[in-house]
Amino acid sequence: MIKSKNPSKQRAYRRKAPIHTRRIMMSSRLSSDLRKKHKKKSVPVRKDDEVIVLRGSFKGSKGKVEEVKRSSYKVFIDSVYREKKDGSKVKIGVDASNLMITSLNLNDVKRLRGESK
Repeated sequence: MIKSKNPSKQRAYRRKAPIHTRRIMMSSRLSSDLRKKHKKKSVPVRKDDEVIVLRGSFKGSKGKVEEVKRSSYKVFIDSVYREKKDGSKVKIGVDASNLMITSLNLNDVKRLRGESK
């Protein structure tokens, strides 16, 4: 992370951050039972995690993560969308900080090793 407290430098760092750093920036908190089980407070969001939206107009929506876009820092969930006038559905991106993970995708055994806060 950057050491500067200057807001413009912080924003510039977020814009220019490498992908491996963006992954860690896109972390979400864990639910209380997962917190006790894995002894971690937050984990980077991944496809197929089940989440609940904590803030914003979609507050309370539960769903499965369909896509994580590191370029725009957005997480797309299957239950968060809007309908266009022609009836088609458009996914709406949610910031990872506004989510809470309720179920983890543990297909990768190494996912929770060595990433403690």
